[in-house]
Amino acid sequence: MAVKLIRSELAGEDDFRARFAREVRAARQVSGAFTAPVIDADPDAPQPWLVTAYIEGPSPGVPFLASWSSLTMPAAMAWLRSRVPCK
Repeated sequence: MAVKLIRSELAGEDDFRARFAREVRAARQVSGAFTAPVIDADPDAPQPWLVTAYIEGPSPGVPFLASWSSLTMPAAMAWLRSRVPCK
């Protein structure tokens, strides 16, 4: 799975929330071989989020991810487990 968790400073911006909600709606409507299906999302949560299936490809690596998120990997995994049921 791939998780997009909106940073708290952006979650308070109405314009950003509206764009993110449109992104979630659009992502749920598209499909194809190179499109990751939406597993779940909550654009109205206090900290909006989107979970899609993971499509393997080149990764920019941990330093890039760390620069964009305040979550540590254990914290991100705990957050994910608390919101997405495993089958």
